Amino acid sequence: MPETFDFDIHDYFEMYHEHLSDMVGSFINGEALQWHPVSVDRLKPVYKHFTTRNYLDYRDIKAIHSVLKDVISNIARLEASTALCGHAEESLASLFQDAGYEEYIPEENSEKEEQFCDFMEWQGKCPISDYGLPQLHKILQEIPANCNNPRLLFTILVRLLDVIHQRNDLAAWLIQGGSTTLLELSTME
Repeated sequence: MPETFDFDIHDYFEMYHEHLSDMVGSFINGEALQWHPVSVDRLKPVYKHFTTRNYLDYRDIKAIHSVLKDVISNIARLEASTALCGHAEESLASLFQDAGYEEYIPEENSEKEEQFCDFMEWQGKCPISDYGLPQLHKILQEIPANCNNPRLLFTILVRLLDVIHQRNDLAAWLIQGGSTTLLELSTME
């Protein structure tokens, strides 16, 4: 029996809060904003094995679990970034409080708030998604708790990548090589 993929939507929201805290903490500590797109070297073999093999071995199953977890984590990070960039119902003050940094809340229209906005830019853009996140949420909610079907997990991964690919702006934050990598995957034999 294949190993189960231990994930439910509550895990996603824990990831979101961890990323929120990490981003605010990085700003306060004077560190650079970090993104960790999923490695092409990990993604391509998973994609190739799942599309060309009838049999999946233990390594293939572990690889799909690892890649899917990283993609989900990056989506949660994107959601935290979207909120921190002002594209959420919560105020920046509320988000700083949620992250555990209430004593560092920048005042509205202050130099500190402007510095925070500059900090949130990565590769010249603020990582936000108003359109892609709701579509990605719908797919994430379809992941069964304790799923032990690696082909279903691969299908979910492909659907997430399809949404990411449609939203060119998301691709570079989530997948190493961005849209170019996703185009290569979609034409892989």
